[in-house]
Amino acid sequence: MGSSKLNDVTAKIFEKSSINCTESGSPNSFNISSFVLPAEEYFNHHLLQLSSGIEETGDFNWGNFIGLVIIWTLTALCLIKGVKWIGRISYITATLPYLIIGILFVRGVTLDGAINGLNFYLFKPNFEKLWIFETWIAAATQMCFSLSIGFGGLLSLASYNKRNHNFYRDALIVIFCDSFMSIFGGCAVFSIMGFLSKHTGRDVTELIEGGLTQGFVTALVDQMPFLLPRQWIVVTSVCFVSFIAGLSMCTQVTERLLNYLFHQKIMF
Repeated sequence: MGSSKLNDVTAKIFEKSSINCTESGSPNSFNISSFVLPAEEYFNHHLLQLSSGIEETGDFNWGNFIGLVIIWTLTALCLIKGVKWIGRISYITATLPYLIIGILFVRGVTLDGAINGLNFYLFKPNFEKLWIFETWIAAATQMCFSLSIGFGGLLSLASYNKRNHNFYRDALIVIFCDSFMSIFGGCAVFSIMGFLSKHTGRDVTELIEGGLTQGFVTALVDQMPFLLPRQWIVVTSVCFVSFIAGLSMCTQVTERLLNYLFHQKIMF
């Protein structure tokens, strides 16, 4: 690939507003070895506004604060309305991600170089990784988070079914659909990774970077039946406390600390 073509492709990967770019008129203004994707830069520097390190607290992120207020307000309203209202909302929240992933998949697999990422992810796996203990730890962690095992959400929703309901069938359907969407979503992501790998000259491995309320309410109401007529108070209180706890996530240093703890395996 010629240098002019490489610069043209890289110019499409970068945004003009990126802090890591120089003037577009310079033919050799892009450093491929240390490029930053515009989506990655937007997420880290504009959305999260990450600090330079864990030793620097940084300022309060008011954008994330507003988002936190909106999310917990909507959560409280949904829980107050009850499970039937949540069921109606789930028609949107459960189907919209499938639509988005489907669009990304179609777009990803049609990109030049997508096969490189798909080979790395699916078609040419490295079976030697199966002998590494950390691989099984990562798989177990992914399974717990993906299926929400131990969080109480599935148990809370299943409690509204009849006693003679076929739970085994539901469990198999949930596991199958979850596994399918994990693989399907992975194909969408890694096809784009293959495109970036081909047009930046970097290996796919170099492009990959490592980077918990209804259960509380149910437990409180079950243990203290007198709270049942005042469930909206319990829901509002739990959501408010969770909102206060989430304020710590609105500082610029939070993501740095979480990444540090994750890599030190403290969270696991």
